[in-house]
Amino acid sequence: MLQHISWSDYLTFIALSGAIYYAWVLFVYYRHDLLPAAKAKLPLSTDTLQFRAAVDSQQTAVSNHEDYQPKAAEAGPPQMLQSFTDEVKAYIEEASNKETEKEILLQCLSVIAGKYPSLTQSEYRDSLDQFLISEAEMNCAVFLSDGEVRRIWNEA
Repeated sequence: MLQHISWSDYLTFIALSGAIYYAWVLFVYYRHDLLPAAKAKLPLSTDTLQFRAAVDSQQTAVSNHEDYQPKAAEAGPPQMLQSFTDEVKAYIEEASNKETEKEILLQCLSVIAGKYPSLTQSEYRDSLDQFLISEAEMNCAVFLSDGEVRRIWNEA
C-alpha cells in the first residue's frame, strides 16, 4: 500500500497538512485580531469615500495608545515613602559594598532626605528614623544616634 505513494505525493500532503494546521492555530489564537481586520477590508457601502472615512476613523481610534497606558499617579505620601525607602536601601547597599565612612554616609543620606522635604514633617517620620537606623546597622554596621538621624533630616 505504501508503495503506491510517491515522494511528491507525500511532500504535498505534508505541506497541505502543515498549512491547514498553522492556519487553524492562527485562527484560534488570533481570531480576535483577524476578524476585525477582515471586516475592515470589506466595503460596507457602495460609496468608497464614506468607507475610507469610516476606516480612517477606526484606525485613529485604535492608534490612540494613550488610552491604554496607565495613568500617572500623583506623588502622594505612599509613593514618596516608597521612593525614599528604595533610594535609601540602594544607597546603603552600595555604601556597604564600598565600606563607606560614617560621615560620608550621613552626608549622602542627608542629600537623599533633602529630595523629600515633605517627609521631614510627615506622620511617618518616626518610622523613617527607625528605618534609617536599622538599614545602616544591618548593611553597613554603622550605629546611628538620634542626633545623627536629626542631622540627616537637617534639624541639628
